[in-house]
Amino acid sequence: MSKGIIVVDMPERCNQCKFWFAKATVPIEYRCMGLQKEITEKNLTEEKPDWCPIKEAPIKLE
Repeated sequence: MSKGIIVVDMPERCNQCKFWFAKATVPIEYRCMGLQKEITEKNLTEEKPDWCPIKEAPIKLE
């Protein structure tokens, strides 16, 4: 299967990303829709996790 690229602004934390989702459970569960992984409160508001699938572009895109 060939590969593709989606260009998005680089988020500094998960709550700035277009691919995070809040699941209506008690307690609320935050998920990364790119990898279907759970997001912790720290990743949501403070720093992006190491496993984030969004990587910096190797060349500058305008």
